Amino acid sequence: MGVFGKSNDGKREGGDTPAISVGDIAIGAEQEVIASIIDKTMTLSGEIQFSGKTRIDGRINGDVQGEHLVISESGSIEGDIEVESLNCYGIINGSIVADVLCVRKGCRIQGRVTAKDLTVEPGAAICGEVRSAQLAEEKRLIDHLAEGGGQDEEIAANREKSETREESSESEKGGEYPLD
Repeated sequence: MGVFGKSNDGKREGGDTPAISVGDIAIGAEQEVIASIIDKTMTLSGEIQFSGKTRIDGRINGDVQGEHLVISESGSIEGDIEVESLNCYGIINGSIVADVLCVRKGCRIQGRVTAKDLTVEPGAAICGEVRSAQLAEEKRLIDHLAEGGGQDEEIAANREKSETREESSESEKGGEYPLD
């Protein structure tokens, strides 16, 4: 067995495990050992994808995708970020999508921020739009339908859930029954 209930190939052991909460992600990110470091003397250009925990002390020009990301005081990213958790002390110029985002003292973010769980310390700065991840997903679905988007599986599943909730609330009210 590996770390955090994962087997050595990175998959969860035990078959049907419950969904991971935002709190579980935050705890896992804090406890996980840093697997990769971009040194402060390094500048990388291009798209970066990683798994595990990565720390950026240098400069990245490009998009970043991965699990747990730490940007130190000397670190900066010019590009979009999509991660499970982000702990930022440095500078970001681009959009961020994260389940857990901690904006630390001294951090500067310019761009759109979408997070399920957001913490902003005094002395940190965000210049741009801040959105709840849940609200952003709902808006995306509404925009897709408004544009005449097709009935893909995700939208159909969400519509089915909504209809099921409406039916159950109507049955609780008693509803109207026509007389023959």
